[in-house]
Amino acid sequence: MDPKDWTRRRISARLGNRSQLMVETDFRYGIDVDLCAKTPKLLFLVLSTCDHFEWREAVRKSWGNNLPEGQKVMFFMGKDKLCKHDLMKEVNEFDDVVRSDVDGRDAAEQVFSALAWVHRRCPLAQFLVLVAEDAYVNTARFTLFTHQESGSANRMYGALLRHMTPDRHTDSHSTAGTHPVTTAEWPWSNLPPFLAGPSLVLTGDVVPRLLAAAPAAPALPSLPAVYVGGLVPLVNRVMRIGVAEFFVDSPPDDTGEDEDECVYAKHGVIERVSSPRQLMRIHDQVTDVQVMRNLTCTISPKCKVKVDGKCMFFAQKEKKKSRKKHPLP
Repeated sequence: MDPKDWTRRRISARLGNRSQLMVETDFRYGIDVDLCAKTPKLLFLVLSTCDHFEWREAVRKSWGNNLPEGQKVMFFMGKDKLCKHDLMKEVNEFDDVVRSDVDGRDAAEQVFSALAWVHRRCPLAQFLVLVAEDAYVNTARFTLFTHQESGSANRMYGALLRHMTPDRHTDSHSTAGTHPVTTAEWPWSNLPPFLAGPSLVLTGDVVPRLLAAAPAAPALPSLPAVYVGGLVPLVNRVMRIGVAEFFVDSPPDDTGEDEDECVYAKHGVIERVSSPRQLMRIHDQVTDVQVMRNLTCTISPKCKVKVDGKCMFFAQKEKKKSRKKHPLP
């Protein structure tokens, strides 16, 4: 769906009598919970799909279990007429699911319906984290992150991509890219810097600003990641900050010759985990490193030359090229 269709219909903003920003939204929630009777410092919103109960169970039993004080997790999904899962039974048991009236297949609309819920239900949360259901979240790293960024405002954090070019191969038989963009959608040769997503961290104050900016941002339905993580924050001058290696777009390889016991624990978010079972395995490994052995994991450059067990020459950090040409939705 064209973002202009639903943003102008769902979101309106104006200045109040004291020049304060007033945002009104028309998203509706058939299933709702009240997690913010006591405002959390850090709220995790896990974007899920109705039938994916196994993923939600894996989150509840792994990183979403026994969260540090001040952190809460909830699952957010859109409507799905084909869903066969007994969602109400799950809601009655766990009370951590919200379902909105948006199309669950529309990534951008689902994100903004989640932001509207936060604005309505939990406006005082200091940090908001959006992640997909197939992401592993290292809550200990987030505890440190929020402590270091305490007092920050007007910020979005994620995997920042620059100098990206739109894919002009609109031929259905072309294999050049998976998200072609026509010149009618985006006539310029470069895309704006954007946070690739789906994992994003927001300071709580930017939620109403992003909602207010959504109807004014240029529509880019082919690339919702660019719309959500680039164009919308650009309209209201929200800072987009790339956090190197905090977000990784797939589980790191743990089968190499140089065994790295911190291969998972040094990251904040690991996206695109292959299965709920792998999510549990990553959690067990991170728990063993951080809790059982009390190791501190940091990200450091790879060593190319060792002398007497000490690194004498570090490799320069390589730039990832996997996201260079064709940004993910």
